[in-house]
Amino acid sequence: VNGQIRWWKKNGSKLSYGFLNLETGEESETGRLSSDYAKSMIKDIKKSNRATWMQKKKTRKEVVYANPRWLNSTHGDFYGSIAPVLKVNGTDTTWCFVDRQGREVRSGYKRVRISIGDDDQNVYYACELPDRYCILTSNNEELFADKVIKDVDLPDPNFGDEQDFALSISDKWGVFSRDGNTLIEPQYDSLFSSRFGLYAAKVNGKWGFLDRQG
Repeated sequence: VNGQIRWWKKNGSKLSYGFLNLETGEESETGRLSSDYAKSMIKDIKKSNRATWMQKKKTRKEVVYANPRWLNSTHGDFYGSIAPVLKVNGTDTTWCFVDRQGREVRSGYKRVRISIGDDDQNVYYACELPDRYCILTSNNEELFADKVIKDVDLPDPNFGDEQDFALSISDKWGVFSRDGNTLIEPQYDSLFSSRFGLYAAKVNGKWGFLDRQG
């Protein structure tokens, strides 16, 4: 995507992964797995009919290039200036983001969720930290940096979303526009982002639907 494609290389029991620059032909390695963790990952990758596995006879290394639309549990695509990458330190794993030169620009996330439109535009990441979430755009812009977000339901452009975000603030859910304006005050026990202009919300054990004006 956008001039970059993901790769994996298998050498014995080890599996490395990174990005290939389609313009320059240069590869950047962003991570490496070994032992049983790598074996499980290799098995999952080979099973996917959305990736092509090839063996280089001279080096006895295997290389796989993924379909750009396929997300997996090692690294994601570039939809802008950054991409998510799994970091492994022994048995501990966290997620970081790298720029197009392979340099780490953000780190320390337990999990990363992504929302992508059909045209690969309006891409958002929900990044879980130990005590809160942060929300990033594909160009490394942090949204709602002034809020302590406990959970988030990302907008889905495939459902005609207004790019509004359902956020849990102080254990209550509300809706906020991309530029930070409050559309629906946090007061619900649960709330999902817009589906064609309606928000499913739960309060006092009952579900209902809200419009953008609440």
